Amino acid sequence: MLVGGGIFFLFFLVRGMGAGDVKLMAAVSAWVGIHQTVLVLVATALAGGILALGYIFFYKRFRQTWQNLGELLRFHLTSGIRSHPELNLQDSSTIQVPYGLAIAVGTFYALVSTSSTWG
Repeated sequence: MLVGGGIFFLFFLVRGMGAGDVKLMAAVSAWVGIHQTVLVLVATALAGGILALGYIFFYKRFRQTWQNLGELLRFHLTSGIRSHPELNLQDSSTIQVPYGLAIAVGTFYALVSTSSTWG
């Protein structure tokens, strides 16, 4: 629970993820156990990346996404782990990806791919 929830909590601290996603990942991690948590995290990250790319294409925000990514990297490298004053979930122009969907897909993948060890 601490591994999965803890990693997501770091994103919550910089206002890049909602608290519900942190709690969901903590609950999933507690349910699947420490050995499957890493697989769930990797599968969730891949599903989240694909979902984010879909949003970028759908909203046609290619250039702005790359600019924001560069700004966030620069900010966090120079300022540490804290919320960016403009690029965070509180900004009304931010497109919010439903990351719970990515967590569900990652969890489902982990369960299906290791189903022989569960039953």
